[in-house]
Amino acid sequence: MTGSITTSHDLAYGARAESGAAIKVNETITTHGDGAHGAVASDSGSSVHVSGDITTMSEAASGVSVSDYGYVYAGGDIATYGAIACGVHAKDYASADVFGTITTHSDDAYGAFAEDNAYVQVAQDVRTHGNTSYGVYAYGDSNIEVLRGVSTTGDDAHGVVAEIMGRAQVEGNVRTDGGGAVGALAITGSSIRIGGDVTTTGDANQPYSAWGAYALDNSRVFVGGSVETHGERAVGAFAELGSSIDVGAGIRTYGNGAHGAHASAYSDLLQQTGLSSSITITGNVTTAGTNAHGLFADEISTINMSGGTLSVANNGTSWHMLVRGDGTINLEHVTAG
Repeated sequence: MTGSITTSHDLAYGARAESGAAIKVNETITTHGDGAHGAVASDSGSSVHVSGDITTMSEAASGVSVSDYGYVYAGGDIATYGAIACGVHAKDYASADVFGTITTHSDDAYGAFAEDNAYVQVAQDVRTHGNTSYGVYAYGDSNIEVLRGVSTTGDDAHGVVAEIMGRAQVEGNVRTDGGGAVGALAITGSSIRIGGDVTTTGDANQPYSAWGAYALDNSRVFVGGSVETHGERAVGAFAELGSSIDVGAGIRTYGNGAHGAHASAYSDLLQQTGLSSSITITGNVTTAGTNAHGLFADEISTINMSGGTLSVANNGTSWHMLVRGDGTINLEHVTAG
């Protein structure tokens, strides 16, 4: 199919393949209407190949919507401007490849969302602008790979989320700017791997405003670079209930109650306890607020730090290290700052 495609009504998709059909669009797709997805492949053997950009302007209109073993290739950029309008939404063993940048511009509009054994790869950046608009969300044994970076702007707009056996990999940096916006959040048997740095900037009026990396309930987070947080109680690395976090280039926090690293066998959220967590840090750990401890090992959990300086603010309320219960902190070639 040659030429650009534009639609102007609700549920008027740009291109839809079903019943094993294959559609190729050589230029751009633009839709104007609620629920008017740009490119849709809805069952096994169906595929849509779009060479140009995809733009949707209305609510619940995802750039790409693919399901039930379908496949979509998007060769250009994807931009959505409505609420609940994901850049890409893949589910039920479907897959999508995006070779441009994904940008969403409203609330509840995830950049890349995969659920129920789906797969999404994005070759460029993922950017979201809106409250609760996660950059990446891998749910239910799904996998998302981003070959560059992820950035979000908005309250509770987490950078990368993996939940219930979800898996997410980001080769570049992750940055969030908003209250409650965690950089990397892995829940219930999930894993996240970030190749670069994680930076969060939270709202000082919101408790637990913007953790850097948070792993809960037998989950794993790996950050190859550094973690930096700004905000009240914005812990740099927080592992709970049998989880682990590795940080390759140090942690810095700037906020009251913002510990550098906190490992715990207990979860307030799930009201469960008894599973040891661990955090491993290479490089410096620095905190700059009141009641902001450098390393906090709780109950039967462990923190390992090597090859850096451990520094806290000289305010009489922040400790370099705090151990509660049977927690353990191991230091190797570490100096106190």
